[in-house]
Amino acid sequence: MAKDTDGAYLAHVSDTLEELGKQLSAIQTVLGMMLDTLQAQTEMLTEVLAAARDEPGDSPVAQALTNLTAAVGENTQAVNTMAESMNDMASLLVASGHEASDTPAP
Repeated sequence: MAKDTDGAYLAHVSDTLEELGKQLSAIQTVLGMMLDTLQAQTEMLTEVLAAARDEPGDSPVAQALTNLTAAVGENTQAVNTMAESMNDMASLLVASGHEASDTPAP
């Protein structure tokens, strides 16, 4: 009887890990799209900033664009950090699943 309970428990753990893996995959996909968008925005802002700097004299627009470009860069780094954390979490879940399959049900 204990083997049936252990099998059901392991099946539940496996199903849960599979669902969490799907959720992490979806999150990683969205983070990838966010990074692509941020990269495109950064490239566009860099071009606009270069054009604004070509104007004679100091330009408040150039300073605003410099600040905006820096903020987008910081945001990009934050999203990269989140993506790395998700990758680490996925690895931990996989490792946890392997440990759970070796551990008897409570």
